[in-house]
Amino acid sequence: MEKTSEIICSDCLHKKVDFKQQLYCEKVNKIPDELLSGIKQQCSCFEKKEKKKVKIRQSYFALLVLISFMLAFGSSNSIFASAKEKSPELEQSQLTLAVGGKTGKIKVVNGTIKDCTSLDTGIVKVTGKGVVTPKKEGTAAILVSVLGQDQAYTALYCEVTVINPTLSDTDVILNGQEELSYCLKINGLIGSILDEKVTCASSNPDIVSVKQKENGIYLYGESEGTADVSITIYGKKLTCHVTVINFALDSQAITLEKGKSKTIKFSNQSKTITWKSSDKSIASVNSSGKITAKNFGNATITGKSGKDTYTCYVAVASSEAIKAVKKAEASVGALYSQAKRMEEGYYDCSSLTWRSYSPYGVCMGSENWAPTAADQGKWCVENGKIIAEKGVSVEELVLLPGDLIFYAKSQNNGRYKNIYHVAMFTGYQIEKTANGDSELKGYLVDANGKTVAKSQYRTEFSFDKGIVLIGRPAKMD
Repeated sequence: MEKTSEIICSDCLHKKVDFKQQLYCEKVNKIPDELLSGIKQQCSCFEKKEKKKVKIRQSYFALLVLISFMLAFGSSNSIFASAKEKSPELEQSQLTLAVGGKTGKIKVVNGTIKDCTSLDTGIVKVTGKGVVTPKKEGTAAILVSVLGQDQAYTALYCEVTVINPTLSDTDVILNGQEELSYCLKINGLIGSILDEKVTCASSNPDIVSVKQKENGIYLYGESEGTADVSITIYGKKLTCHVTVINFALDSQAITLEKGKSKTIKFSNQSKTITWKSSDKSIASVNSSGKITAKNFGNATITGKSGKDTYTCYVAVASSEAIKAVKKAEASVGALYSQAKRMEEGYYDCSSLTWRSYSPYGVCMGSENWAPTAADQGKWCVENGKIIAEKGVSVEELVLLPGDLIFYAKSQNNGRYKNIYHVAMFTGYQIEKTANGDSELKGYLVDANGKTVAKSQYRTEFSFDKGIVLIGRPAKMD
């Protein structure tokens, strides 16, 4: 049987006419001509209404005659005033509510609500005054009978959408050191998460802080402990329990001498970890996290525990290169001077690299005096110690600790390949970016300016041609 609904007669509220729903017009109070005969039979006021219309038309005709008469005789005084009544309207023709959330309220302007009817009480219920209660997910229409300013009744429709939002996770473990944030998603949400109807708060911001973004609610681990994050969506309250634990690899980027081993461990971590090497020929790893350096190069060691993945970058270098890096790093803070470049406590760029390597038998063509940067570059070329003839990115994992980076000027300076500066690559580090992501960076030690300093690896200076050679003066096989 097809569903039917009641239509309130606009002239007598105590009379109601039943029609099948598919015969409704776009406006309920506009009935198709083919249905008028049915109304005449069931609504006793219809005939009165027709007679009233005739009288109104007669009154309008008389009024028009009067106006014409006044205009013809040039009357300067108005003898009547016309005030057009505004039609009733809904403040909102669409409402969004949540199952288990707050009720809604239908409101009108230019009129008074006299009755409301839900066309699907399984989805929403409504009182005669327009208070809407969400029952289950879906969409339903509410028929609103409104008494206008002209004392005529109008039927209006309000569309109500009921959502049933849920969280992507209700129990989250945050790593306060490795994983600075976690994006919590809201399932079943219609519209933007930045809507004023969606709010979130942490029970303890010192442990977990929260921030709404376009793609989700971000949870940030601030310190160890537990806290509850409450998300309210159209009055429905959802809760996510968050535990913050500071567990991390004790090393995220390490340098190993060929043939040596090191075991990487977690702090505050009792889970089972599955380890894997990106290149077993360079560095292997066993089930306990013990890494063994086999050949020169770079490898990435990953540990997996459930959904979590942890990374450690391993660089395998020669003993001479590792010792040279330590000596160069120990010189950080010493003064820069070309005139005193061979004196204790003073360096220029080329004396720093030579004095860091020469104690370990790598003299780059001169046993008693530091060659210039250009001469060191030339020696690397002539002795097959070049690994690149241009700059390489950190992400390529080509560089090893102890590599020499040679920079050249754009203009001719009369030296080999116009080289004017050399720096020593000291290794990789994992650092956090402003948005909490991990980023692999490379670092140098060089004498440039006033002191010996450690700085981030760069492929060029602002005033030069850039890197023209990368040398590996120590053993390469």
